[in-house]
Amino acid sequence: MTAQDRTLYFVLLRAFDRMSAALTRNNLSPPKQVPKFLDIAWKVLGEDPPSTVSTSLMEEVFDAHIVDEQDAGSEEILLNMYLYALSDFCMYFESGESNSLEAAQSAILDFYDFLASQRYLADSKGGQAVVLTEADEAAIKNDPEFSAEIRSQEADWTEARSIGDWALVAQLR
Repeated sequence: MTAQDRTLYFVLLRAFDRMSAALTRNNLSPPKQVPKFLDIAWKVLGEDPPSTVSTSLMEEVFDAHIVDEQDAGSEEILLNMYLYALSDFCMYFESGESNSLEAAQSAILDFYDFLASQRYLADSKGGQAVVLTEADEAAIKNDPEFSAEIRSQEADWTEARSIGDWALVAQLR
């Protein structure tokens, strides 16, 4: 694992913990196997070299919980987005490719963009379908929760770069 991968991995784990809390605030929860998987991922981050992580259990979770979005409600789509981000993260364990971590980070921001968009449409547009203007897009990007996630990830990057002993990283959770 490269230093850059380890840093992004740390940022993602912190983001997944925040996403789990965001799901809870929206009356959802991750499937029960997810916290166990994240615990393992935290443990592996502190290892040098990192041990192999099996993602077969997570593949079963994805198959069981990701729904067709054509007829899905906002809550189901939100849970799907959480699981999509986790799926991208799992790809890193299967391929070792850095782009899987980058894809997971992008999917996490999409999750918060969806939350902010749904909130904006409900609060500012009465829940009606609209074509968003540049001002609408700017308002969504300035949503407090979306902005907070971006600031949190930036702070996590800074913190991860200063970690001297990765064996103790789980204590930073």
